Amino acid sequence: MKEAMREQVNAQRYLDIAGVIFVVINTKQKVTLINKKGGEVLGYTEKEILGKNWFDNFIPQSKRDEVRAIFNNLMAGVIEPYEYSENPVLTKSGEERIIAWHNTVITDDTGTIIETLSSGEDITERKQAEEELRESVERFRTIMEYANDAIFFVDSRGNIRFWNRKAEELYGYTVEEVLGKPQSVLVPKRLQEIHSKWMDKFLSLDESAISGKIVEGIGERKDGSEFYAEISTVLLKQRGERYLVGILRDITERKKAEKLLREAEERYRTVVENTGQIIYDYDVASGRIQWCGAIQAITGFTPEAFQNIDINAWGGNIHPDDRKSSRILLDQAMRDRIPYDAGYRFGRFNGTYCYIEDRGLFLYDENGKAYRMLGTLRDVTERKQMEEEIRALSLTDELTGLYNRRGFLTLADQQFKVAARWQSDIPLIFADLDGMKWINDNLGHLVGDQALIETATILKNTFRKSDIIARIGGDEFVTLALGVTDTTSLTIINRIQEEIKSLNIQKNRSFKLSISTGIAYFDPQFPCSVDELIAQADKSMYKHKQSKRGFSI
Repeated sequence: MKEAMREQVNAQRYLDIAGVIFVVINTKQKVTLINKKGGEVLGYTEKEILGKNWFDNFIPQSKRDEVRAIFNNLMAGVIEPYEYSENPVLTKSGEERIIAWHNTVITDDTGTIIETLSSGEDITERKQAEEELRESVERFRTIMEYANDAIFFVDSRGNIRFWNRKAEELYGYTVEEVLGKPQSVLVPKRLQEIHSKWMDKFLSLDESAISGKIVEGIGERKDGSEFYAEISTVLLKQRGERYLVGILRDITERKKAEKLLREAEERYRTVVENTGQIIYDYDVASGRIQWCGAIQAITGFTPEAFQNIDINAWGGNIHPDDRKSSRILLDQAMRDRIPYDAGYRFGRFNGTYCYIEDRGLFLYDENGKAYRMLGTLRDVTERKQMEEEIRALSLTDELTGLYNRRGFLTLADQQFKVAARWQSDIPLIFADLDGMKWINDNLGHLVGDQALIETATILKNTFRKSDIIARIGGDEFVTLALGVTDTTSLTIINRIQEEIKSLNIQKNRSFKLSISTGIAYFDPQFPCSVDELIAQADKSMYKHKQSKRGFSI
């Protein structure tokens, strides 16, 4: 008896120090034995558990009938004991814990099943971790599958192991068609040897040399068509295997746009260089400025040396008397989103100053912040000097404030010389006030003077300050529009007519203003005098006037 009791005590001690649950349930579904670990997991003392119905007290209601039915069938010998099973238990606090059970049955001397003995391990945290991992893997796979970029995995042998939907869409291959195939099927045949050598070298590098790298290449679709691609690379290691993850984006359209932009910039640069201008590209954040064009001709600096002139050096090269005003205009243009239009004296390499006409435009990001400015510089030194001479000679029309005939001929002759030097066309626009005699005879000379002033105002509003506008006769006006193309000239003519319409619809007017216009172009290949060009424009204007017969003042 004592020996049996000693064995029972030793057995209980063993059960209590075990790291798993031990529980014995009899045919009446009551607990006849529970070890210390079982009590800890359930949150009860041994006394609170022993003799209680296991299913009614320690199995969640949602699983109670199912687990009880299995137990009853097991005790009745209907089914064999489960070697391994998982089911939840209900703790004293109401929490459900998942237990992994190993089950056996206990029989009496006759072989009748009288109890079940189960050892259980609490795997709640492990199951939660497994579920979280499964969900994480599923999320990762979903993200990869539905990403906007093509994504594929390549193993160390260069074979494709993963292929998402965007890759299918881009290349035209289904998953079944490419899995296990060499990545070389995605590369044009003429580039496969180069690509193979590159892959061998690439996969031999360590993670830091691969991950995050961005390369550009050419891909080939299933139908044989090619496209430009930008590929980001990541090195992935799984179970000792190295995988190269390629995240690929079709940049064909971007490449085409870049090519068109380069060609357009080259054309524009050629035009500007041949018309004596400097182009600049100002990066607001860094203050750096990229310059190109007629740099040396205008400033005396070499193009290489001029690249060192940033926004601060630019300001430092402006004449001290012009520095503040030019900077104020720059800040105002950025703040108010208006074109930058400034004139100032700029220091040449030899220490002298040239007069610069500076025009630029700021670009803004999606947040409304200026990040870039594009513009041109033009040397107007000769014109400024001539303007000073004209001002000194008072070569202006007293009534309108425009240049008179003498002033216009002087300035225009100088511009013709500049245009011949740079091989650029200049349009001359002739404007004649219709019905001037009728206005003077019927409404009086004061109204006639008002009509001339209105015509001058329309021309000032239409043309730029840098253009040369003059009244060369009683009702005749001319404008030399500098740096204007054929298409722009026609736009200007239309703008003049729109200004006239806006004026004529005003109330209480005694007459309708009407202006006939004509255009002639100075061609440096076939140069002519200013008077000859005026005569050509006058003839063009007369055709316009003839087309307006029947016009009523």
